Amino acid sequence: MDQGRSHATSFAPFMHRLQKDNHSVSLYFNTYKPEIDFGMKNELIDLSGVATSPFEAGSAFFAVVWRLEYSFVHQLVPFYSQSRSCKTVLEKRRNEFARLAGGNWDLVFADSLFAVCGYGIARLNRRPHVMIHSSDVEAAQSTAKAFHRNYGILPPNFMSYAYAWQDPSFFLDRLKSATDWFGSVVVTNVLSDQFMRHALSPVVRDFSFPEFLRTSTFTFTDMPELLYPPAPRTNDYFSYGSYCKQGGTLPREFEDFVSDPKSRGTIVVAFGTLVPWYAAPADKLMAFVETINNLTEYRVVWSYNGNTVKVRDHVMLSKWIPQNELLLHNKTVLFVSHGGLKSVKEAACSGTPSLFMPMFAEQMRNAWLAKNKGYAEILNKFELSHDYLEKNIRKVLSNPKYQDKGRILKEVG
Repeated sequence: MDQGRSHATSFAPFMHRLQKDNHSVSLYFNTYKPEIDFGMKNELIDLSGVATSPFEAGSAFFAVVWRLEYSFVHQLVPFYSQSRSCKTVLEKRRNEFARLAGGNWDLVFADSLFAVCGYGIARLNRRPHVMIHSSDVEAAQSTAKAFHRNYGILPPNFMSYAYAWQDPSFFLDRLKSATDWFGSVVVTNVLSDQFMRHALSPVVRDFSFPEFLRTSTFTFTDMPELLYPPAPRTNDYFSYGSYCKQGGTLPREFEDFVSDPKSRGTIVVAFGTLVPWYAAPADKLMAFVETINNLTEYRVVWSYNGNTVKVRDHVMLSKWIPQNELLLHNKTVLFVSHGGLKSVKEAACSGTPSLFMPMFAEQMRNAWLAKNKGYAEILNKFELSHDYLEKNIRKVLSNPKYQDKGRILKEVG
């Protein structure tokens, strides 16, 4: 997907393991601004100056993130925008696309979501391709592969904010899961397939996303099995997500800040690369600012990339934070995040009590998995206010059960 740091960092540990075994690994997605070093050969295609990023403030994407409840219907938005960007690649960067499509690759890993030009490269290259999922295998993709999963009894990919729960013994819960499954199949394998067909038509005249999924050699997923309910698997399904990253040394400026002997502990706030604070509605932003400023007995480290805000001395704002190292630090007592799978996993691996406020995609499902394991609670973004946020933060901080459940999960993991 475009500007795909979020997905690429999910895949990176597995790719680095391949490099350790002396395989050469290259990374491709489209960019609109400079990216970080992913530790792989850079094959990124720069679209700055010829197209507008779908992740700019004011875009349809951010309207969904902050204002709407994300459901399977909203998958049309990124599939459409990524199809348009692929069309731009074929019109403005055809030589770079052709070079990748004609590359001497032995194997192509294709992101299961929105990597439209990547699918074209894999088709044209005619090498075996593997679908790689930054979370669990999505319902539409699993159906195309005939994995025989009963999505009526599994937690829906897009859980409702009004009812963030799932118990397969209740008919209505099974009905909601089945509806989510059917809707996802229609949106992805029928409607979004048309966007991708049109975008790739200049180079692949008979492209079909369900067929591309069906003919993949393997399916790799980053979902840790410890968090997810039991589900059938086939011989071509492989989960590599059951690992915990080792922590490094905390940079000196962070170590000095969190080690204040007067602090009751450290609260880490991070919402990932696709939820920038500069796009947040003013009332949502101020709810966080006011609450964090009130938590004077704690040290707060906030990964913040928004406009200037006034915070007190116990708060550190930084565009980048060493999230994993902070969560593993013995002073950390709470993690406030959006419920992306990497954050849910790092919280589980460190045993950190958490508050997840899902924003889009499958994040509500991820947050529910964490809550179901007992180490987290869920915030509703539509109810967000200063009082609501502070009440829930202090609720988790004051109840030792979240720390106890987190400690057990850390030991098992």
